[in-house]
Amino acid sequence: MPTTTHERIRDSAGRLFHELGYTGVTIRGVADDAGVSPALVMKLFGSKAALYATCAPQVGQPSTENVPFEELGVYLVNRIVARIRTGEQDPWAQGVFLTWQSPDPDVERRLFADQVLSHVRAHLPDTDEARLRADIVGCHLVGLSLGLRTLNLRGDVDTAAQEQFIDRYSALIQAVLDGRDPGN
Repeated sequence: MPTTTHERIRDSAGRLFHELGYTGVTIRGVADDAGVSPALVMKLFGSKAALYATCAPQVGQPSTENVPFEELGVYLVNRIVARIRTGEQDPWAQGVFLTWQSPDPDVERRLFADQVLSHVRAHLPDTDEARLRADIVGCHLVGLSLGLRTLNLRGDVDTAAQEQFIDRYSALIQAVLDGRDPGN
């Protein structure tokens, strides 16, 4: 529970940015939600962009450092599917929307790479080839998260069919991580 006016404003803004996107939020709307004047919001935060920067949701995910490399594909795909089943926010989808809504998309892209993609990169050597594989995996996982969530793909199948989908998609991700041709 927020205890200061600053926290109340930040909490209101964070929720509104999440619900309405950057362009859908106004200083007046944040002020009304927090029960303060728009002038106070401006005095404490300076601008809508500065307010967004202080309360934009973090898109990090649990560390994968204890996940064995050969299980990383299964872990990543299962985390996305589990989040969708439980209605949790998924950093792979969230990163897309935060980038689109941000007043400075380059900052959001760097944050996404630092907070999310870094978990994949940490399992690979620091080479151009490994970075390429990590980027491909990142694109696949963004697509998976957006496809499943936005289009409700696979949402109407039974558990066995869902598990088969997870197994195949995980194998695709692991093949890219391993540097193998996913078609073989």
